[in-house]
Amino acid sequence: MKKSIIFIALFLFVFLNPQTSYGAIKFKDVSTGYWAYNEIQYLTSQGIIKGFSDQTFKPGANITKQEAAIMMNRALNLSLEKLPANRFKDVNSKLAGYREILSTVDKGLFGGTAFFYPHKPLTRGEMAKSIVVGYQLTGTSNKSFSDVSKSNPYYQYINVLVANNITTGFKDGTFKPNQPITRAEFSSFIYRVSNKPIEYLAMIDNKQVAQFTSREKAIEYAMNRPGTAIIPRSNNKELYPSEFLSSKDVGIESGVLIYNGYETDAKLAKNGKYPEHFFDGYVSYQKDGQYIDKFFDTFIILGLRYPEGNFQQSYALNRSDYKDWDWYLDRTFDPEGVIARLSESVQADPNIDSVNVYMAIPYPKNHFTFTTLDGKTYDVTENSRLDIVKWYVEETAKRIQSGNYPGINLEGFYWLNETINLKEDEALLKRVSSYLKNSNYKFTYSPHAGTANLPNWKSYGFDAPYLQSNAFKIRTNHDAMLKKLHDGYIRSILHGTGVNIEIENSGPKDIEVSFRNLRAYLELGRLYDLSGKSIIMYQGTEMIYRLTAIQEEEYREMYDELYEFLRDMRK
Repeated sequence: MKKSIIFIALFLFVFLNPQTSYGAIKFKDVSTGYWAYNEIQYLTSQGIIKGFSDQTFKPGANITKQEAAIMMNRALNLSLEKLPANRFKDVNSKLAGYREILSTVDKGLFGGTAFFYPHKPLTRGEMAKSIVVGYQLTGTSNKSFSDVSKSNPYYQYINVLVANNITTGFKDGTFKPNQPITRAEFSSFIYRVSNKPIEYLAMIDNKQVAQFTSREKAIEYAMNRPGTAIIPRSNNKELYPSEFLSSKDVGIESGVLIYNGYETDAKLAKNGKYPEHFFDGYVSYQKDGQYIDKFFDTFIILGLRYPEGNFQQSYALNRSDYKDWDWYLDRTFDPEGVIARLSESVQADPNIDSVNVYMAIPYPKNHFTFTTLDGKTYDVTENSRLDIVKWYVEETAKRIQSGNYPGINLEGFYWLNETINLKEDEALLKRVSSYLKNSNYKFTYSPHAGTANLPNWKSYGFDAPYLQSNAFKIRTNHDAMLKKLHDGYIRSILHGTGVNIEIENSGPKDIEVSFRNLRAYLELGRLYDLSGKSIIMYQGTEMIYRLTAIQEEEYREMYDELYEFLRDMRK
């Protein structure tokens, strides 16, 4: 009897007491590195679910149908008035969640005839139905699961979840519809679906002409009606700001990525050295030998490779150590390296006092060991990964301060990796960002089109992400390229990011396609109104230099068009 009373008290505490604090909630059994940490934090902050009185969340515990009804009722804000008559023999008015059960059953989220089985674990199939019905999701997918036939009663609901990118199933090609779902898993599903955009508005000349619940259908509409922009709208500004990142928020109007790692040796045999005046056309817009205006105001310096491997996330290729990071710094601060040459170009323009510089932080490997420059060896842990980042930041600052680089402001640092797909990296990033902020530096990155966890960029501590659409990589199908570009701009609006405009190093054989694609970026940038927004540019290793150095009319025209776009977007 005593145990029953304690259980009931715990249940009431967990599910009937809404969370009122919107700060981080600490649970003993949910670390910042836990796979569903952000999802659990969000749901508890919104009052949909709460932890136990012993400061645990019990993420691995199965969720019951009774608990799921309460969670879904809160998530959907369903009315508890004018409920239907109770038809269940195992549900009475004294049962915690009684009204929530009747409400969710009435809305079709859960079934049952004479019995509801409130204490029975909820299955993944039942979960799929409750979410699809509750959120009125639609869509179809060609994906199939080996354990979900079309005759399965939950087939249609699971298919809709897949179509809406709510689930992908397990790696073995199954969905496991009869498997009980845990509190963490159910929290994750609710988190994903409850924060999707509610609609996509088709706009022509700032007037709404249509609206869609499907991004794909909205883009198809825009493709058939030139001059149409698709603007996502969400009821959750916290996760989906639904507006581009403002240049005022981060201090970057127009930035450019400058690759100076070993990858430039392989292609250009530069050895990290640049000729005089290389960056003149990056810093200043000149015409007929006259300085007219600034071009880029921010330079992001990054190296992808070192002689023996890759600085990005890779178990096989990234074994970089202190000596390799030090090699990259030596290269960057060489008397003929990027920082020195950039400083010279700034000084050459009498109208420009300085430019901002962000230095990329190589991905600190998550395997093997670290060996410092003085020969000390450490196991790879979260702390030792943070230590090499701190050393790198401090060493960068020392070299900036001790060198003679007029016009160079070290504004912040850039996370080299283009996605965040490991929980251990999420935990590390939060510590890195905290350290950088305490040192008065900003922190940015540029996730690729298929990146994981983009909605969580603020929780990692970034000041600004710049989403890559990667549309420039589509060379043979211009319509497919435009669709991907629309999608990139829409996702940037949805997640409140800046924009990465892209062009690869191009020569005579492919310059026509490269310029066509770049012009599409600029045209849609105007259509989606990037004025006052934060923009950076991927330009291979030296495409801007080629636009200014190659004495052919089409190159100069492209350079002029790019300048005019950046100038207009600054207004």
